[in-house]
Amino acid sequence: MGIIDFFGSDVELVQDAIDELDQTSAGAVGHADDLASGITDWRHIELACPLVHPASYDAACNRLGVDSAGLRDIFNGKVDLDGRWGPRAVAERLVDADDVVLFDKIPVLPITLREPILVPDDARFVQPVDGTVNDAYDFAIWRANRCNQLVELSAPSVITDSEFAMLLDALGVLFSAVEAGNAIPQPWSSPEETQPIVVPMEDGFSYEDQIRYTGPWRSLIWLDDERLASVKGRELTIIDAEKQTTLSSMTIRPGWVIGLFEERYLLLVSDSDIEGFGGVNVIDISRMVELDHVPAEVPLRLLVNGQPEYLYRIDMRTDAQEMVRIESDRPAVAAYSRDGAYALASGDDEIAVVDQSSGVTYYATKVEPWTSDVWVSKDGRLIDVSEFNQQVAASTPLTPEEKLLAAIFAKDESADDAAADRSRAVDELGFDPDDTEVEVEGAIAWTKEGWKVLTNGGVLLLPDGKKYRITFDVLAAAFSPNGARLGLLREDESLLLLSV
Repeated sequence: MGIIDFFGSDVELVQDAIDELDQTSAGAVGHADDLASGITDWRHIELACPLVHPASYDAACNRLGVDSAGLRDIFNGKVDLDGRWGPRAVAERLVDADDVVLFDKIPVLPITLREPILVPDDARFVQPVDGTVNDAYDFAIWRANRCNQLVELSAPSVITDSEFAMLLDALGVLFSAVEAGNAIPQPWSSPEETQPIVVPMEDGFSYEDQIRYTGPWRSLIWLDDERLASVKGRELTIIDAEKQTTLSSMTIRPGWVIGLFEERYLLLVSDSDIEGFGGVNVIDISRMVELDHVPAEVPLRLLVNGQPEYLYRIDMRTDAQEMVRIESDRPAVAAYSRDGAYALASGDDEIAVVDQSSGVTYYATKVEPWTSDVWVSKDGRLIDVSEFNQQVAASTPLTPEEKLLAAIFAKDESADDAAADRSRAVDELGFDPDDTEVEVEGAIAWTKEGWKVLTNGGVLLLPDGKKYRITFDVLAAAFSPNGARLGLLREDESLLLLSV
């Protein structure tokens, strides 16, 4: 098999691959852009220090007297080794162990084994998905270079240990991608156990601490075309969408709404950290009762916040974990689709929709609030910005209110009355068009027309390319089952319904 054995689990073959790699001529340590630019004449990625090869993790556990979870805790800094932690500390401790394989180079496979993937005929995709192996190399190179630079600068161990832990995660993704054979990831296999499992929801200090600083958890989801479920902390309320009246309510254990399954099971999860959950809560909406177990029909797949640069996809039934990276700074989970199949990941200026079962990114785009075509005021008025701008350019006679709007959209600061017109317009509309800082809970829906996405920045993206800008804070948001309506819960607890 040759050098590809490096990514396997047979210790002897791995050692042979490392020996072969050491005998080859040294290649340049590339930057993250090298792979994308097609550079293929270098042979390996050099690491600043040796690491334990995954094929030797069992031997490392035996040497350190821990199980696999304990080894992961040392890697991530939960447990230390005589005051040190992280992958580098483990390698230094086991450097003389003859049954533990260490490596300080990662072979770069030929370009033919890491070609980009062509997206199948699937309307959910709006752009090609790069090859998983190629993308994993890209991230591993970037992480390796960062660690190398920090070591050269003699950065404090508290920084380098954390960076090496993230490098190890990146290498884990690379190893998995090579093993998968550069194919679109397939959904996790369902657990062999088909019986309901019990995953208790803890309720106590963590939630009380949460509401002390940020208020109670808020969620909104459509149960059908006529009813919505609103969650505010420990209160679940069923609302008539048209009449906006309360149909029923109950006290629950708090959590974020993840999805509605089998049109009856409402899944809530507390916390959103890879290290663990307070637990889950399932409510049978048909009977308005909390269940003491998770039915087999309810999947427990979640996209959760991990390190600043990436997210994790986890399956709570099987304890499977996989890192997911999107091209944005500090991405965070912003919303789930009604059926819990997709998650919205949002960064500073880019959003992505991730398939919960496969980890594939179906939709990704940059978001600029100031380029929106239509602005939505707090009372539900839709203000077509492009139309007003066209009227101003054509010197078309405007109504008094339109003149106030035009004074802002034209931004003619040289006019003597521009400031006065701006002030009057803000009073008239109830918002300042120059103020893009709004707090909005996101929402996503897949419809026959395509993706509909509401970002945390208050931008509503529609399949036809039109952008709406929400100009007020939104406590919770949700698309109707067919995606034709968007429910927005305003700060005064009133519900605004938009036809989208």
